[in-house]
Amino acid sequence: MHDKHSEYPFKTTSSKGAKYGKQNKGSIFEARAEFAGWGAGNVTLLCSSVQKALFEEEDHVKKLQQKVATLEKRNRQLRERVKKVKRSLRQARKKGRHLELANQKLSEKLAVGALPHINAPGPVRAPYLRG
Repeated sequence: MHDKHSEYPFKTTSSKGAKYGKQNKGSIFEARAEFAGWGAGNVTLLCSSVQKALFEEEDHVKKLQQKVATLEKRNRQLRERVKKVKRSLRQARKKGRHLELANQKLSEKLAVGALPHINAPGPVRAPYLRG
């Protein structure tokens, strides 16, 4: 058996190639397929179906990545919206407390009599006389 793969099919070309597992001829898959005695047609068919599966998987991954990106963007938008709503709520509560305090002070002044009731008669004045 002295063809293009006369030695062990996974032989590397250099020490660098050995370190990274590179081969001198063909791919690992082709070498293994030939070593197993498969014909070239079987290898081509198997390679194309594996490639198809890989492409389909890559497409699926891309779609998932797009969905993740879309969901992350929407999540950021919703977080910003929640921040704004919380801020508005804090401001509304603060204004409510301020108005309640002002209302309480006015009630106290009315109770003490510091301010006359709006319908209470004012002081009686002497008619204006010309002299």
